Amino acid sequence: MLSYEEFFQEATGFRPYRWQEHVAEKGFPDVLPVPTGLGKTEGVVLAWAWRLLQGKGEAHHLVYCLPMRTLVRQTVERLERYFKACDVSIGVYQLMGGAIDEEWARIPDKPWVLVGTQHQLLSRALNRGYAMNRFEWPVHFGLLNNDCRWVVDEVQLMGPGFWTTAQLDWMRQKRFGTLFDCPTTWMSATVGANLLETADRKRDGLQNAASLPAAIIKGDSNPEIQRRLAAKRPIEMWIPADVAIPTRKRKKRSKESEETTADFYEALATAVKEKHLPGTLSLVICNTVEAARRVYERLPDTPPKVLLTSRFRREDREEHEQKLLDFEAKRKRAVERWEGERRSSDIGKPLPDGPGLICVSTQVVEAGMDISAHHLWSELAPWPSVIQRLGRLNRDGRDQEARARFWEAMADDQVGPYETKDVDRARRLIKALIPLSEHKPFYAALEKLKGTGIEDELTAALQPRPEPMPRALDVHGLFSTERDVHGGFTDVSAYVR
Repeated sequence: MLSYEEFFQEATGFRPYRWQEHVAEKGFPDVLPVPTGLGKTEGVVLAWAWRLLQGKGEAHHLVYCLPMRTLVRQTVERLERYFKACDVSIGVYQLMGGAIDEEWARIPDKPWVLVGTQHQLLSRALNRGYAMNRFEWPVHFGLLNNDCRWVVDEVQLMGPGFWTTAQLDWMRQKRFGTLFDCPTTWMSATVGANLLETADRKRDGLQNAASLPAAIIKGDSNPEIQRRLAAKRPIEMWIPADVAIPTRKRKKRSKESEETTADFYEALATAVKEKHLPGTLSLVICNTVEAARRVYERLPDTPPKVLLTSRFRREDREEHEQKLLDFEAKRKRAVERWEGERRSSDIGKPLPDGPGLICVSTQVVEAGMDISAHHLWSELAPWPSVIQRLGRLNRDGRDQEARARFWEAMADDQVGPYETKDVDRARRLIKALIPLSEHKPFYAALEKLKGTGIEDELTAALQPRPEPMPRALDVHGLFSTERDVHGGFTDVSAYVR
């Protein structure tokens, strides 16, 4: 049998990082706080597959839970490619609205990976599966709560779904029990110290989650990981000249406020166009679809531009995503060619044969998408979202001239999907990070930030917000699939999203 290093290299084409080897050889911790761009998906899935094939007592199935459908298709394609490369008979299935595979439920005796959105997976784990026949609810309920390793990725985007995964893990271990072990691992580049503290978990001693030691990542001598950890991402606040920041109050807008809003987006689009460097990616991330659409409309057609939001039809959204991914693939091929030709001075430079690309998006690109921008423009957002967005800038550490610019969110009591207090806290943290980011690698600047007297702010910014969560009595009631006295069924949407 191949060693893990050989297995990983056969699947991916490159050597594993030290933290990936640690997980494969020592087993999974409860929490994996791995920085963006360091191979979380490959690290956990291939570690699980290798441990399963080695007979190391690993769960027979892997459930990979994601907060957004844009991540599902990419993850499925990558995993299918990896398993094919190393000739492993492990099926990969997807579960999201409009693309539901059900073959996995018919083969519980065979190993498989099920990649899905939290809506589809958690509703089934609560015995109220979305988009399926209710007479099959108990089948999926039983399969997803037995002999599975749950991997919950990008927890900062999950809302109440995160707390549901924590409670279900507690119930499997301490309340209801399972026939076969069904452990959970939570992953994110932005997790707080008290991530899993619920009243039920505290009572049964599960609040202290085992985490991957940070020293394993920092002490890795792999040149690839060292280059990524040394990536610079200098930050500045962008303030348009002679244009006020518009407000977005719920009352009817005046003609004057509409003109202010139009002037602001015109100034932003002009700045994005002027700063864009041909042959590179400029990424603009807005908090709302309306803002993204307004910026996109004001950009010229040259250089090429693409709009990504959640309001496209599936076919259109996939087409737009592919334009972005095709540009990134072209950039990576150029880097590989330059490395093969030993043209180290060209690595990190713009592509010489194209105008580049400007991508205007909402939060759909801030997690999971393996892209590397030269310029990042972002509306202020909560701190976890800020860190995730910065993870799309100079992702591989080869573009040390990359730069991020943030603009003030519109004044209101609600900033898009975010609370104003969370955005205000992020503003204070960004202002403290700006001088550090000018001269230090990004991750070193984040570490230095912890020693600037704002530890309490950082802790509060990384702690998941309290949301509705199922208690044992709630889940006990879900064991029954009979109609209630009103002829309907218990609604679990409050626990799912």
